[in-house]
Amino acid sequence: MPTFRNDGERSVTYNSPDGKDIIIFDPGKNVQLVHWVPYKKLGLTLVSESYPPVPNAVLISDNFKFSQGMERRFDIEQCERYSLDIYPVSGSVKIYLGASKTAQYLSTSSEYHNVFDWQIAPYIIIVGGAGGADIDIQATLKK
Repeated sequence: MPTFRNDGERSVTYNSPDGKDIIIFDPGKNVQLVHWVPYKKLGLTLVSESYPPVPNAVLISDNFKFSQGMERRFDIEQCERYSLDIYPVSGSVKIYLGASKTAQYLSTSSEYHNVFDWQIAPYIIIVGGAGGADIDIQATLKK
């Protein structure tokens, strides 16, 4: 991860382009971040240029089999947004998004696609319908 130091006498404040993060670089302190900042423009010194880890864009990608009434919970790794695609190959399932008590019914004649803020649906619960089901699930990170 990149590390920066403020060699000046006053604190330097940086607002991220998306406006969600405010970073304060106090004089003489090293600050390790998971992303780059325009350090030269801010008057900072680059202490270490280790690159931040690249997040895995694929959160879920697999085929799952469900027996009737079988329930599985899929926790989504914390992120800002993600897309969710569910394709029933056979049978039917009910999908619950986050803590919702209302289910969406899917069968081989339908498929599901939506994009969510992680706070809205930090997990999904899928329950197998009558006769069971075979479904493909894809959840991918969105910017």
